[in-house]
Order: sequence, then C-alpha cells, then structure tokens
Amino acid sequence: MNLVILLAVIPAVAAILLVVNRRVSPVEGPSRQGISGLPDAFVRLIRRAGFRPDLVGWRFSLAIVLAGFSGGVVGFIGSRVLAERPQFILIAMGLGVLVGAWIPLAWLRERARQRTRTLDLDFAYMLELLQLSLLGGQGLTAAWTIVTEAVEEGLPELASEMRAVRFEITIGRGWGEAFEATAERSGCGNFAFLGRLLEQSERFGTDLAQAIGAHADSIRHEELQAIEERAHRESVRILFPMVLLLLPATLLLMIGPLTLMLLEALAGVDSN
Repeated sequence: MNLVILLAVIPAVAAILLVVNRRVSPVEGPSRQGISGLPDAFVRLIRRAGFRPDLVGWRFSLAIVLAGFSGGVVGFIGSRVLAERPQFILIAMGLGVLVGAWIPLAWLRERARQRTRTLDLDFAYMLELLQLSLLGGQGLTAAWTIVTEAVEEGLPELASEMRAVRFEITIGRGWGEAFEATAERSGCGNFAFLGRLLEQSERFGTDLAQAIGAHADSIRHEELQAIEERAHRESVRILFPMVLLLLPATLLLMIGPLTLMLLEALAGVDSN
C-alpha cells in the first residue's frame, strides 16, 4: 500500500511543479508558436494563458498525463478502502483519471481568464499613453514602440502582447492583421477593435489620436458599469447569509425573554 501511495504522490507533485513553476514565455508571432501533435483548442488555451506552445506545450501535456495517472491511483486506493468489488475499482479509477487530468486544464483556463481580464483592464491606460504620443507628433510605429517600453515594468502582460504586435509589423503584416492576430491569440477583443479603429481612421481621414482617446473613455465607462453591476449583485447575494446568520439571533433575543417570562408565570400558577 505504501508503494501505491507513492505512485499517487510522486506524479501529482511532478505535475504541480510542471504547471505552477512555469514562467510566462516571451510572446512572439504566430509562426513561432505552432506545435504539432496538440489540439488547436489546447494550443490556443496555452497562448491565452501567456505561454508559448512550442516551448511549454509538451510540459503541460505531460502534467495532464501525470495528474490523470495520479488521480487514477487515488481512485484505486479509495475503491479498495470502501469496497472490494472489481466494478467499483474500475469506475473509481476512471473518475480519478478524469478528475486528475481536469485539474491542470482548469488551472490553465483560470490563468487564461485572469490574463485576458488583466489585458482588458490595462488597455485603457495604454490607449491614453498612445494618444499622448500621437498628440506629441510621433507616428504610430514610433508611438507604439515608446508606449511598449513605458509599460514594460508596470504592465508586463500587456507589454508582451504589444511586443507581439510590433514583431508582426516587422515581418510585413499590416496593423489591422497584426491586431486581429493578437486579439485571437490573447483573447483581448480590444486589440481587434483598435485595428478596426485604425482602418476607419485611414479610410475616412479622422483623427486617430482623438478616436483612441474616445475608445479609452468608452472602455473605462464600460468597466465602471461592470463594477456597478457586480456591486448590485453582491448587495442582493449578501442578503441570504445575513438572514441565515442574523435571523436566529434576532428571534432568540425577541422570543427568549418572553419565553422566560411565560415560564415564570406558569410556575407561579402551579405553585398557587
């Protein structure tokens, strides 16, 4: 049994180290991120989590396999403790494999969701810096480079995607295509919207700096509305724990003294 426990613990620890100990890889163009043998959805998830599939894709795949193996062993141990029937052992092992393989994927999805959320929150700040650079007389390419270097330390996730845009521009892609590819890779739709904004500015001759400033204001307004909506939802949700926790104490304070007085009155009647 000790050997079986080791077979469950060692792969689980190895999977945790493979997944959690990964640093964000520098994001490059899509041509540098392809990796054969992995599903497209899995590769897209790794990209949106901030990693390069060609560098760490096999690590995540190995982590999923090890976590599934560890989950299967844990299911085997649990089935042997609870029941000795072979069918229960197979079912428990199958469920253990599924749960174990799901855990690294769930961690990766949550990281991708948090990273996309971070990009959306920081995008308005980047647009304001880009607007200032354009108003200062810089061209779009020079302004993009200046802003990328300016947000390098404070907003590393956004700076990584901005470097990816600049990389695609250097290999000959247009700004619209570069923004669309970055939006697809990162999951941040604001990049695609910025590309469409640039195309409209070039087509109709509108002021790009003014359009970028208006887009930044709209992003902040949408974020403020989202915060207000979450606050309203939380104010409703908090009613249920308040009722569950405060109602018993309130009833005890209201009914307790009345009950004691009633018992004392009944005791007086019985004594008479």
